[in-house]
Amino acid sequence: MAKSQRAQKEARKAPQPIPPIPELGALHKPRKGNRRAAKLIADGVRLWDRRHVERRARRRAIAQSDAEEARRNRERATENFLQELLQRAPSWKAAYRRVSIEPRTEGDVPVEELIAAAEGLSLENPTGEELYFNVAGLTFREHIRLRAALPLGITSYFSYHPRSSTPENAQDFNLHSYDPRERGALSED
Repeated sequence: MAKSQRAQKEARKAPQPIPPIPELGALHKPRKGNRRAAKLIADGVRLWDRRHVERRARRRAIAQSDAEEARRNRERATENFLQELLQRAPSWKAAYRRVSIEPRTEGDVPVEELIAAAEGLSLENPTGEELYFNVAGLTFREHIRLRAALPLGITSYFSYHPRSSTPENAQDFNLHSYDPRERGALSED
């Protein structure tokens, strides 16, 4: 008896080569095994791997959403702090867009009232970033005294006011960002 012939497997077809992909520059090439995408790119139908672009757009949208939420939290925390500060200092009022305060009167500015109101205030800051607000009507030395009374995590900055535009205050311009909580008390020169 003759041996029966076994059915032989048909030889596998050789994988088709990936067509050459033109230089895409900053665009992302498809994965090696994605022949279909490579063919579409080689034919000029598509210029990039769509999944890569979608992932990148999704990451960018998430980062943008997180940044927007952090900005809203910073503004809300600053506004809450300023509302509490202004309740304690009735001679001061909110100015432009509520991130700045200024004296209500044109003449004598109640600096001591504002500094006394800032002492003992607490700051609820969910972001952990440094918050700031602008104060109009204080000289640079008065700003330093106010910064010393503010809680950590928030600081005040100079805003233009006719009272503070004097030659004496201009000599102290280098004190515009001096923080006594970090550098210590300012020496009286």
